[in-house]
Amino acid sequence: METFLEIIRGIVRGIVCESSVFIFRKTVNDKKKTTQHLQAIGWFS
Repeated sequence: METFLEIIRGIVRGIVCESSVFIFRKTVNDKKKTTQHLQAIGWFS
């Protein structure tokens, strides 16, 4: 029974880790797009 719980815990950790990385990368990419847009219109010259 403990082995089964360890396997489930590992799977859940993997899912949470991958989800966090995905959300983080998406957020960073959105910020880069915003910064590039502001540079294009002359805010950061």
